[in-house]
Amino acid sequence: MMRLKFWLLCLSIALNIFFVGTYLTDRLPQSTTSRIGPAPVMPYEAIDLSKEQQRVFDAERDRFHGQMMETRHSIRSKQDELIQLLFAEKPDRTVIYSKQQEILALQDKVQHDVIAHILDIRAPLSKEQRDRFSALLRQRMAQQAPFNLPGCN
Repeated sequence: MMRLKFWLLCLSIALNIFFVGTYLTDRLPQSTTSRIGPAPVMPYEAIDLSKEQQRVFDAERDRFHGQMMETRHSIRSKQDELIQLLFAEKPDRTVIYSKQQEILALQDKVQHDVIAHILDIRAPLSKEQRDRFSALLRQRMAQQAPFNLPGCN
């Protein structure tokens, strides 16, 4: 059972890293001199959104990114608390495991929020746009660096 929890934790961390990496890739400015190959295609450019679809997409994206930033901040705060608990004078395993569960619940929330976000933004798309969007997500997942955390091999 502990081994299953360990692998679930690794999977959860991997998904969170993927989604945060995707978010940061889209949102952070990149130096034009450091790019190799063509500039990354933004999702709305690849799926040919109408003006109305673009408006809905932008609003949902902005709402989602704000929500993700809040949740990521909460996760980071709980992780800091966990580190303090781990290095307390007399660590209390029950309190430590409780804090771990709080972090896992927030990571689970991230995964649920990402799924809801994808379902929300794909709803107004045509079949062709959904197919292009799906292909784009798959392509981005394939381009992500392989996940390799110490102890997760």
